[in-house]
Amino acid sequence: MTSTNCTAGAGASYQTIPRVSLNYWSGPATTTTGLLSPVTPGQATAANAVTLAAAPTAFSATTTSLDPSAVSWRPTLGVAIPTNVIVGIYTCTVTHSVA
Repeated sequence: MTSTNCTAGAGASYQTIPRVSLNYWSGPATTTTGLLSPVTPGQATAANAVTLAAAPTAFSATTTSLDPSAVSWRPTLGVAIPTNVIVGIYTCTVTHSVA
């Protein structure tokens, strides 16, 4: 998972919420299917939240089967709003990849 900085207007410093101000935690798996080893969340609780300045791992598991496997979860994305930004509508892109 990665993110761009969140910007409003022209994206001046007072119109930018840096991606380091975004935090993510996967929480526990809500469902799993297939022949997966124990599914381990990357961030099981809010106390384990990580910033999107680097790409966190949501879950890890292995399988020895060629059959499809899946994991579902309800992640949480948080924003720490810097004190120097102005009021506005901020836009950023969060990309979640599966490997």
